[in-house]
Amino acid sequence: MNKLAFVFFAFFSLATSVWAGSVHLVNDSPYTLRAEVRGADGTFLGEMVLKPEHSIRWTDTYGRVGHFGKGNVYQEQSSRSQTPYQVRWTCMNGRDFSYCNGVATGGTATARTCEGRRICDSDDKERSEEQK
Repeated sequence: MNKLAFVFFAFFSLATSVWAGSVHLVNDSPYTLRAEVRGADGTFLGEMVLKPEHSIRWTDTYGRVGHFGKGNVYQEQSSRSQTPYQVRWTCMNGRDFSYCNGVATGGTATARTCEGRRICDSDDKERSEEQK
């Protein structure tokens, strides 16, 4: 019985990871930035705040409902493509930092290599340094 449960768990874990979309978000700037992930059709998928020189992997398998959720986007709009992803990096005051278009599933979006201003106002940098 334990062997059957293990096989079921392993199959379920593998199946979940096969359909999971992910993006590695890297904040290589000296500023605290907000990363907003959108689908290819512009649908909001999630956002995270990253401190300077930090990184995280965003996946679409967590938070389908709830505080960070996106509701049932896939069920309502299943014919619309979610990939490649779009990542918008913004300063903590809301101004644009950079924008990555066409990020593949499993790809990396690095704040300073994307297109855009790639600079925040000096008060944003001071706030980032105070948070360290």
